[in-house]
Amino acid sequence: GQVFLEGRPVQVWSKEHPGQMSVVFQDYTSSANPRFTVEELIREPLDILRLDASCAIPELLERVGLPEALRNRYPHELSGGRLQRAVSSLDVSVQAQVLELLLELKGDMTYLFIAHDVQAVTYLCDHIMFLHEGTIAESLEKEHLARASSGYAQRLLQSVIPFNPDACVATV
Repeated sequence: GQVFLEGRPVQVWSKEHPGQMSVVFQDYTSSANPRFTVEELIREPLDILRLDASCAIPELLERVGLPEALRNRYPHELSGGRLQRAVSSLDVSVQAQVLELLLELKGDMTYLFIAHDVQAVTYLCDHIMFLHEGTIAESLEKEHLARASSGYAQRLLQSVIPFNPDACVATV
């Protein structure tokens, strides 16, 4: 299929707006330019957004659990877990850090988040599309998920176990 932004295919839109779009692939090794240091990888989108990278880089490294000492390393010098720092296949605490960071970035940018983790999607996204066998099975604003009419979307939503911290009781 195709993805459209402002009514134009993203390939066209990105050529008209160079430097305004970035892609993070599911295969995290494809997302990191091997010629850039960790600092340069972080600095690039900050420069595009005209944010002060000198202050933000140490904070962002800390937010995703990376020591500042890694800022001058290249992707091939990092472990897979350190390089990944994306949502899938991360331990729960790092996944929570990344989700919180993405939630904070919603105010500064628009992103298309594609995932199999229904809980992460419903936590982050305002509008949700359910794709099934290459077609859009359902497209809803988050607040209308209970009205999903597609059987596929209903089954996925029913698979999410709601978490209520008030209902948790620790036993020893």
